[in-house]
Amino acid sequence: MKTNSLKVFLSLIFYSLIFSTTLAQDSLLESDFVFNDSSFATAINVDDLAEGVDMYTLDETILTVDHFEAAQDPVDVIVFAATMLGLGVGFGWFDDDTLWCLKAAYFFKVAMLNKTAFYLALGATYEGLSGNNNFKRSLFDFALRMMFFTPITMYSNVHLVYGLLLAYGIGKNKFDGGFEQDINRILIGALIGLNIMLSPIWSILLQTNVFSWQEQTLKEEGFADIKNDFTSFIIAKNAIFAISFIHHFGRRAQRQLE
Repeated sequence: MKTNSLKVFLSLIFYSLIFSTTLAQDSLLESDFVFNDSSFATAINVDDLAEGVDMYTLDETILTVDHFEAAQDPVDVIVFAATMLGLGVGFGWFDDDTLWCLKAAYFFKVAMLNKTAFYLALGATYEGLSGNNNFKRSLFDFALRMMFFTPITMYSNVHLVYGLLLAYGIGKNKFDGGFEQDINRILIGALIGLNIMLSPIWSILLQTNVFSWQEQTLKEEGFADIKNDFTSFIIAKNAIFAISFIHHFGRRAQRQLE
């Protein structure tokens, strides 16, 4: 019943739009006809009109009008900030466990490559694992990211973000039995995401790793070190999807004509 009502409602809107468009076109045609009707025309002597008119002033007026008509309303165009600070959270999964993280990063612009901004980002992440009944994990991760921001909309308010990262992490696995494992992790990867401008000084950054290689070393007292490495891709079990709010320092909206 709701579906039928929706169809009727949409049909009414559609036919109303058609009727309004037709009516507007008819009105324009009628106006054009009246304007061009010869019965309204009156013979006018052009010399009489020109008499007593300052042609220099007239030319200046025409130029002013032409310039006014050529000028258009300015719009705010987003420009890239020299530095940015980001704070965010992330979520992922690993088997039956949930990965989560709290992260912060400082970005500074290195160069402009045509319309693309190249940033270096220094970041720190606290990563945890929950849902496992046997142990809990806590890991501090320090990363260097090389990131490119390329505008994909007319006014540069949405950017495609991509780049590379290198990270080193240290932490612990704490088991229910009371013993612990120290963790050392090296991660190399490629990232992708979107940066969406919310205002001239705030944006939201969505990102994840499309590829990563990790080498992890587990150290436990009285036992030999355990090393393992693995590779993952996007939508992988251990890929965290992160959402960050970015504050842009020293940026201003650039006024441009449309």
